[in-house]
Amino acid sequence: NKVDGVTVGEGSVLYEEKDVQDGLVIDNRAILTESDLQAALSKGGKVKLGGDITLSSYLTVSKDVTLDLNEKDITTEGLAFYVTGGTFTITGTGNVNAANGTSQPAVWAATNGKVNIQGGSFYVGLDDEKKTNSCIYSTGGQIEIDGGTFANAGGTYGGGGIFNVKNNTQGKIIINKVDGVTVGEGSVLYEEK
Repeated sequence: NKVDGVTVGEGSVLYEEKDVQDGLVIDNRAILTESDLQAALSKGGKVKLGGDITLSSYLTVSKDVTLDLNEKDITTEGLAFYVTGGTFTITGTGNVNAANGTSQPAVWAATNGKVNIQGGSFYVGLDDEKKTNSCIYSTGGQIEIDGGTFANAGGTYGGGGIFNVKNNTQGKIIINKVDGVTVGEGSVLYEEK
């Protein structure tokens, strides 16, 4: 085995990274699949996407996790991320495309869940009645917006806006950095009553 002038004896390994604590690599594989991503999110730490991922179901976040979208896309027909605990930080560029045909947001913070969005583009489609979905939703959790692009498909007004806090909950959505946040044309800010 010869690599750029370096000879390595048979059975030797130059470098091997297994099950890294920060979630970047699991068993020598980049995060390329839904199951790998859920495993990394369940562990907590830093997670970096290695490719586009299509979800068959939403991913639950219950620990402190920083997800670098790394110019990759996450696509799902329903909810993408359900945050029940810990702090879920989303960074980097990439897209989270959710809720085509369902009434689900891209990111949902439940009680005890915290979300900090520093980057990425978030988009939700219309539900099956062609009504607007919320893009970012809180039912008791705290969401801080420090960057990113947010849009929904428009449609008829049906109870969803870009940022939505369910009424009678302790949920909060705090927009810290207005100049780093873009809301798509035709999208509305909304508070559920």
